[in-house]
Amino acid sequence: MSGDERRLVIFGGPGSRAVTATYAGAGTRVLGYLNDTMPAGSDVHGLPVLGGFADWPGQPADVQFLAPLHKVKQMPARAALVERLGVPDDRWATLVDPRTAIAPDVHIGFSSHVGAFAHIQPGSRLGRHVGVRGSVFIGHDCNIGDHVFLGAQAFCGGYARIGEGAHIGPCASIRENIAVGRFAVIGMGAVVVVDVPEYTIVAGNPARPIGEIAPLAGTEQSEV
Repeated sequence: MSGDERRLVIFGGPGSRAVTATYAGAGTRVLGYLNDTMPAGSDVHGLPVLGGFADWPGQPADVQFLAPLHKVKQMPARAALVERLGVPDDRWATLVDPRTAIAPDVHIGFSSHVGAFAHIQPGSRLGRHVGVRGSVFIGHDCNIGDHVFLGAQAFCGGYARIGEGAHIGPCASIRENIAVGRFAVIGMGAVVVVDVPEYTIVAGNPARPIGEIAPLAGTEQSEV
């Protein structure tokens, strides 16, 4: 192992967690996954499950972590779960596929991941634990909150503001200067031309409300 090699363990397993592992470029080696539903030793696309979420302190001190646990309609619980893990800030990694176009002044928070061919323009800020899939376009001066997910080929116009835990479906378009509230869901291919309240599900062109996300009740958390 090279002394400059970064070693990474990912919370999760099949699905988006395995996809995220492919973003690791030269100099990063993914060791495996921590998963609460699959037994240790299980194989996920050629990498092992190393234990459950609570086993992260047992990983070597030089190992970093990523928690791409985004899932539509479940983000209030999943964001709370990630925060509850108690992983120190300096143990979280950030993965950016080398095939991206990101302006030099863009800020990307820790434990975020950005897929191939994403384009992020100047002045934009991405928070912690943000998931950006391939070919997403984020215009200039956008503010993307913690735990946000943007599906493949989603579009955010300049000065858009995406609140914590919002889920932007694949190919959805958000007009410039639009605000999307906390934990809102933007349906696949939706065209958003007015602000979206928090916890609201919208779909269509133009996007209209079709449902709501239930906030967490007290301290109760749903399983993932």
